Amino acid sequence: MKKTLIFFSTVIFSLSFFLNASGQYRIVLKIEGNQDTIMLLGNYYLNNSYAVDTAYPTKKGFVFENKNKKLEDGIYFFANKTGKYCEFVVENSKKKKEKVYEINFTTKEDDWVQNMVVEKSKENVIYFSYIKESNLLAGQVKALVQNKETLSEEVFNDRMSNFRRLNDSLKESFVKKYPDHLLTKVLNCTKPVVVPDTIGREYLPDSVRWEENRYLWYKKHYFDNLDFSCQGLLRTPKGVFFSTFEYYWNDVLKYEREDTILLYANKIIERCTDSSMFRYVVHTITERYLKSNVMGHDKIYVELIKKYYKTGLAWWMPPSANEQEVARAEKWEHILLKKQIPNLACPDSNNVWHDVYSLNFKYKLLLFWSPECGHCAVEIPKMVDFYSKCKTKFNLEVMAICTEGSRDEWLKKIRENHTSWINLYGLDATMDWREYFDITTTPQVFILNYDNVIIGKKIAAENIESYLQAIEEGRFKP
Repeated sequence: MKKTLIFFSTVIFSLSFFLNASGQYRIVLKIEGNQDTIMLLGNYYLNNSYAVDTAYPTKKGFVFENKNKKLEDGIYFFANKTGKYCEFVVENSKKKKEKVYEINFTTKEDDWVQNMVVEKSKENVIYFSYIKESNLLAGQVKALVQNKETLSEEVFNDRMSNFRRLNDSLKESFVKKYPDHLLTKVLNCTKPVVVPDTIGREYLPDSVRWEENRYLWYKKHYFDNLDFSCQGLLRTPKGVFFSTFEYYWNDVLKYEREDTILLYANKIIERCTDSSMFRYVVHTITERYLKSNVMGHDKIYVELIKKYYKTGLAWWMPPSANEQEVARAEKWEHILLKKQIPNLACPDSNNVWHDVYSLNFKYKLLLFWSPECGHCAVEIPKMVDFYSKCKTKFNLEVMAICTEGSRDEWLKKIRENHTSWINLYGLDATMDWREYFDITTTPQVFILNYDNVIIGKKIAAENIESYLQAIEEGRFKP
């Protein structure tokens, strides 16, 4: 599509970064009347654009040629230094018998798209036939909008509705005629899923149950129009695959619990029959929940690592990196929500030992902190306020475990903070709590129930009261 963009300042010049070291290509672009001194060949990948190759003018035109690299499927583009560009498709995976992927493009400077003639690429002959017709419709719509003031509202709306019908018909006809074409995959991917009127009709419209049923259907069918077997969708403009995929996790599943998210994640991964798509989806979902700050999301990471990495299905991972991920998941599995911890005991300032299991309280808070930690200096006073306010209210006790520093430093901080909870010196302990609880930063809080089962963790001091209140009132079940 011919547009004007500041391409050379926005495109990331990552030459051949997304190319496979096998096969070769030869693409010739001849533009009558063109005066450019350099031409860029680029492609899209997820939410960015990348430069793949450059060419200079010759008698044959701009010749992009590489005998050692393969162009992966996707939407590509030519662009000059002023940002003028034209997109085309690459469907290299369908040409397994051809050693060289060749396309010849011939056009004119005044309009690269509408004057385009294609040779040696049936998929691009089909592509430009559609794009040209679509552009003609777009031009007519633009003219209609420009003349809106000269038309009655009724006439304008009727003509606009007619153009929409023509555009929809053009898309439907293309999709039906060329179901395997990459452009069909793109058109389908950008087509919103519409919840049928029959869903939820047994309930009153706009009632809670009506909304729940319709949203449940929407969650299940959100990706009905997306072909996870098509690797070419990875190399399309941001608004096609990337935004569609990200919206699902950021918005559609935003308030879902970890077990529901994991269920949908595995169902989507099962649809990824293409190896490149499988790699992207598995890696992206796993990485998302590794980095998530939402309590409970670590379970999603752990389960995905166990299912895809530990079993060797994550074929792209170097052995050492894979081992690190598996080791981390195995460590985290011990401290997921609903996991019972082993008994932990440490001495207090009088060398009297205290253990978690002996605490006879409805809620038990394990607080790992350091007298040398700047963040602890901010958070511990907040915990003290919470403790004095909520100890009796929730029938709780805090077992504060010092993670580092000398006993003198520890005792000094206890006095400064006026802590009346159970203060323990963690450098003497009955277990390696640092390894077990993965204490790499402080402070960290684990909330246990009476049976020493983890029901909350990594919650800021100012949020613990409302969290326990939600549990007490039955509004949240860990």
